[in-house]
Amino acid sequence: ATSPCSSTGTSATYSETISGAVRKISAGGCPNNNPHTPCIGNNPSESSMQNWKFDIPASPKLIAADYATSLAQSVSLSQVGGLIGVAINGVEIRSCYGGTKYGTCTNFANSATAVEGNTFDYCGGHGNPYHYHQVPTCLVKQVGNRSDGSSGQVGWAADGFPVYGNKGPGGVLIKRCGQAGADAKWCADKCGGYYGSDYSDSFLYRYFMMGPDSDLNTNPVSPSATTEYFPFLMYCLVGCGSVTATGTDRTPTIGSKMKACTANSAAGTVAGYVAA
Repeated sequence: ATSPCSSTGTSATYSETISGAVRKISAGGCPNNNPHTPCIGNNPSESSMQNWKFDIPASPKLIAADYATSLAQSVSLSQVGGLIGVAINGVEIRSCYGGTKYGTCTNFANSATAVEGNTFDYCGGHGNPYHYHQVPTCLVKQVGNRSDGSSGQVGWAADGFPVYGNKGPGGVLIKRCGQAGADAKWCADKCGGYYGSDYSDSFLYRYFMMGPDSDLNTNPVSPSATTEYFPFLMYCLVGCGSVTATGTDRTPTIGSKMKACTANSAAGTVAGYVAA
């Protein structure tokens, strides 16, 4: 790129406002990514200026009256391309789906991380518009860890729930429950998240962007995320509500995939929560 992007994030713009029941996110500028000049691997697209408007629920709700039913009725992202969330540096978050060329994302072998990982820069992203399919390592470092050793919040999912980095309390690397090396408690469900009121935030559910820490130097990213971190981030959405998104990418489809909340939809926040 003739005008390299700053890996410190100083060239990115990002803002949030609460308007009634809506969290309104605006992002622009140059994404926080590796300031590389050559393209990486077989990816022909260097990152470019971005411009996002993303409206999501300010106080998220579960699809159903309880977590188990919401998980069973969740909205699959295994064939959803484009934006499914936004990172707090303004970068688009995408699912493990790599496009029609690779088919439905069902496992590591046909995930974007497996088939396109040789184009991911050392911050974990790629493409134009620049986006993430796994842990955004530079952003995770910028945000830092919380007091319990877990990664800080790095973004918001389309259903309004927060998205955290790759580590849980005690610094354990988050993996899908049941995978080799997954922590018995701090692990991700099939949607890539964790339900509970014991995560030291104001939500009852949150997602993770999974994978190892990179060396923050090598292109393509090293070490790369492997099968034990699949699906790497949100694989389905347990929340409901209205979502609109416009911006750099082709018109995102996530808004049409979301399920409407009903009278039975349970609160996704702790008692007394006020969106801010």
